[in-house]
Amino acid sequence: MGVWERVDRSFLARHGFAEDENYIRALKDVNYRQAAEFTISYLGLDMTMEELFREWNEMAAWEYGHAIDLKPGAGDMLRFCKDAGLPIVLATVSTQVLTKAVLERHGLYDLFTGFTDAAMADIGKGAPDIYLQAASIAGVRPEECIVFEDILKGIRSANAAGCVTCAFEDASQASDKADLVKEADYYITSWQEGIQLLQRLEGEKA
Repeated sequence: MGVWERVDRSFLARHGFAEDENYIRALKDVNYRQAAEFTISYLGLDMTMEELFREWNEMAAWEYGHAIDLKPGAGDMLRFCKDAGLPIVLATVSTQVLTKAVLERHGLYDLFTGFTDAAMADIGKGAPDIYLQAASIAGVRPEECIVFEDILKGIRSANAAGCVTCAFEDASQASDKADLVKEADYYITSWQEGIQLLQRLEGEKA
């Protein structure tokens, strides 16, 4: 989330606009196409969608390919899932080009069973579709999936898909913490807690 906020602020400055918190908030949990449509309209830009996508992607690609670090314990969480034989599917409203860059840089790309990318589609994390796609890729029913999400809209749509949900604490979503705790099945503040949760759920299933 922090990366895209940096891209949004840099984009405003690059095009001669002052920082605009209303604009930043509006882009927080929409998909790529929705964000582009809003940006062109809100800022009155003389750009096509394709030109905007290209500029955003160039700015974000550097961040994903060079600057983004893993959250502490994220790699351990993914390797735990892989070692336990649990399928791992990445559901993203970003583009796979960007997510592949950061995952390959950290040696994690091959741990994933598959990917579902809603960035250029007419669905986002406000609809359950992306999580239903992820369950299908994993080869399991939605109710057999646990979705780890850091945004409220993602938790709500994963709930709508029938998945088990676990909210992950992130500073960018502090204003939604109370709702995340209330609406998610579980709430964690570290990936070590995520590993412990999976171990407990696997034990209960056994």
